[in-house]
Amino acid sequence: MFEANHTAYLQAGAQCLLEGKAQVKAFTLDSKQADTNTAFIAFKGEKADGNDYVLQAIAQGAPLVVMSREATAQELESAKDSSTALYFTHEPELYLQELAKLYRASLKALVIGITGSVGKTSTKELCRAVCQTSYNTHATEGNFNNALGVPLTILSTPEDCEVLIVEMGMSARHEIDQLCSIARPQAGIISNVGQAHIGMLGSQDEVARAKAELIENLKPSLALERFGFSQSFAILNANNAFSKWIARAVAPKVQVKVHLTANLDSISETVKVPNSKLASYFEPYDYKEFELCAKDIKLNEYAQTSFSLLDAARKTIAQAQLKLPGVHNVSNALLALELGRLLGLKLDKALSAIASLDAKGGRQHMIETSSGLRIIDDAYNASPNSVRAALKTLSQMQTQGRKFAVLGDMKELGPKEREYHYNLGLVLVESHIDKLVCVGELSKEIARGALDSGMNKDQITLTQDAQEALEFLQANVKAGDVCLIKASHSCGLDLIVKGLA
Repeated sequence: MFEANHTAYLQAGAQCLLEGKAQVKAFTLDSKQADTNTAFIAFKGEKADGNDYVLQAIAQGAPLVVMSREATAQELESAKDSSTALYFTHEPELYLQELAKLYRASLKALVIGITGSVGKTSTKELCRAVCQTSYNTHATEGNFNNALGVPLTILSTPEDCEVLIVEMGMSARHEIDQLCSIARPQAGIISNVGQAHIGMLGSQDEVARAKAELIENLKPSLALERFGFSQSFAILNANNAFSKWIARAVAPKVQVKVHLTANLDSISETVKVPNSKLASYFEPYDYKEFELCAKDIKLNEYAQTSFSLLDAARKTIAQAQLKLPGVHNVSNALLALELGRLLGLKLDKALSAIASLDAKGGRQHMIETSSGLRIIDDAYNASPNSVRAALKTLSQMQTQGRKFAVLGDMKELGPKEREYHYNLGLVLVESHIDKLVCVGELSKEIARGALDSGMNKDQITLTQDAQEALEFLQANVKAGDVCLIKASHSCGLDLIVKGLA
């Protein structure tokens, strides 16, 4: 709990209009979420000005309100009558960050930063589930992983938290540097380096350098010593081409101990990155470098996996199961299990924790409709790597009906966006999809690539938007079919999920 502290509020850079004495358990940027425990910070956005909702937040009992414009007489009077502390700052984002830094300095928790182009949210949830088996654990809610979300995560952390898991997103260099200056992680996990945000960064090498900022910012502390560590540590997915570069070139410079996990069934599939200046690090691993490993992965009809878990000596130590669909989640689970191992958690409890975790809406969430149609709801985000992983999941599913891939535009891919969409189409024949439905302008390139790779024209349907795609699907899908829905969130394919479900 972050206790209202007049001195701290001033130190963070705000001017006091009315001093209060209430306790604050969390902060919000949404006035609807303000209540007797939750303070409201008013931001002026492109579509709405949070300052216009200050009276609403006060009426709902907010113990603290921070404004970014001058308060009106009515707002001052209302705050006084409600004993609401009222502060003012010209820079609410910076203020939120500075306030989080002050509170972070008082926390004794082990802070673990998690990032990755694909899978960071799933990995974060798996790590949360594992750590909760033995420790007071707090973690990022939803995708609050940016310059506003990370401070909100810190400020909502209970004082008795033992393990704090902070998800970190980025779209440019030095954004993770900034997030680390707030969260001050002592350990880090990178799920992978892919092509998400490559349009902002220019190349996959630059994406890797941006992700590696997490490792560069890890610092030892008393929290590490309490868990028995003498130095900071990182856990990396050996199935990603850039992990070796991070382990060999980045981590040694900052004296970070690296632990590698691997899906042995696909370690030979590690993708070589064209034109990479870091390519000298992409040669095969020595198997002795891996800690926990997975082998003999099997999928059921819902694309949920089971696998053998191997230790560093390549001895099978357990059988594991996941509710999360897709082979790619095996790699994410290994990262979480390795974290549990390092923190001294019992393996049986960790395995039970990952086995019980369900997918979140919009992130490969499996929906079984009353009509007998199965939907893989993955409409929240998309990049070339994540779409390939989703297609692999779809191709490996057991089904009595047909397999539909409903793919929309992938955003933030830069000048080569059409090339990335076309190349994705080239792999669709290998995925054994019965029907491809493309939604949006860029997705036409997926269709072109699919045709050039040998897919039949009558297997492909082009639609302008989500509504047109929904109408086509409603007229064509049947009981027993499986429908993957995948695109960047701005394409609005959640409309299709709701319409079919």
